[in-house]
Amino acid sequence: MSTTLFNLQSVSVEDHELLIEFYAGDIFDVYSDILVLSAFKNGFVPVPGTTWGRLNEALGINVYNLPETDMKRASENVIEFTVKPNHCFSRLVALEMISLANKRNFSHGTLISRYRDLGEYLNRINDPGTESLSLPLLGTGNQGISHTDSISGLLNMITHLNRTGLKIIRIFANSYQAIGTLNLRINQIYQREEASSTPLLDAAIGELRALMNQPLSDLSTRAIGTLLSLSRAQHTSHNTFGIAGRHYAELITNELYELYGLGIMPGTLHLKLTALSPSIRNDSHFVYSYLRLLQNYGNQASHAPNPPIYPQDAAAIVIAIARIINFYESKLASLQTRP
Repeated sequence: MSTTLFNLQSVSVEDHELLIEFYAGDIFDVYSDILVLSAFKNGFVPVPGTTWGRLNEALGINVYNLPETDMKRASENVIEFTVKPNHCFSRLVALEMISLANKRNFSHGTLISRYRDLGEYLNRINDPGTESLSLPLLGTGNQGISHTDSISGLLNMITHLNRTGLKIIRIFANSYQAIGTLNLRINQIYQREEASSTPLLDAAIGELRALMNQPLSDLSTRAIGTLLSLSRAQHTSHNTFGIAGRHYAELITNELYELYGLGIMPGTLHLKLTALSPSIRNDSHFVYSYLRLLQNYGNQASHAPNPPIYPQDAAAIVIAIARIINFYESKLASLQTRP
């Protein structure tokens, strides 16, 4: 089963936007700075079929027998581990749910309490080098909590974060069957309208698929993969295209700023685009306009009270990204062939 991004949302946290990415599939397929796994009290035995078992199978990491010096209790129910370097995460954290002997007593209230514990932990993260976190939908396995109740508790916790330095939280459901249910609930919570396809949007997606047949940079490949994932998801929102477009605009603007050698990079997308304007316009007027389009739609999609993004808007976003990718890949090719 491949791991698929099926929804994107953005919430304001103090002085920055926090991007929330929803995936169906394997949590070990996508790198994040922090990986949070749930466990019974001291239940870190790598039993096959559990996340701790998968951790051992995928990365050869077993924390059950770690010395106490490599286990730091951040709070009553949160433990940080020191583990060997790997390609999946930099820091491993366990959220202890309940003792194994009392597992039948786990309730929805217990889950809300654990989400509160996690939120308090996230609010203490202010390391500039720690920007992303991955976690599964808590309580939906052995504890028997429904996907909708778990996602409601999680999003309520994220919405009320006020100090965290995290920029991306990735949430993983272990079943494709959950996508439709989760999308419906996510869009209800964030007041997003559901999407329907149009011939124009289908044509724009087709253009992206054609681009995938060409040799591309990792940045372009990831951007196309994200949009194709969104186009395949059922019951999603067109606002997710706006968030994805804004996220891509941030990444590609950083790359272009360095390619043009413009020195110290400003902190906001608006200021970066302003500084880039003369250089980009000298090469291509339309690329600058497309970048501004992505910025504007991203701002619109990030806030629920704004008008929703409609199918024609989503098509414009996809087309803009396709044009920017063509420009960026040509720019890279010309630099590589320059003597």
